[in-house]
Amino acid sequence: MRVQYFLIAFLLSMIMWVLSFDVARDAYHVAESAHLIPNEHIRHRLSHIL
Repeated sequence: MRVQYFLIAFLLSMIMWVLSFDVARDAYHVAESAHLIPNEHIRHRLSHIL
């Protein structure tokens, strides 16, 4: 029974991580398209990560 709880908690945390990453990526793209991110170094670094 404890293994099931651990598995459920792990899967929920992975889903939450993916959702938060998706929201952060979308927010970055919206800010970039609105020209709210002036630092070219940040955009260059993030483009390699994303």
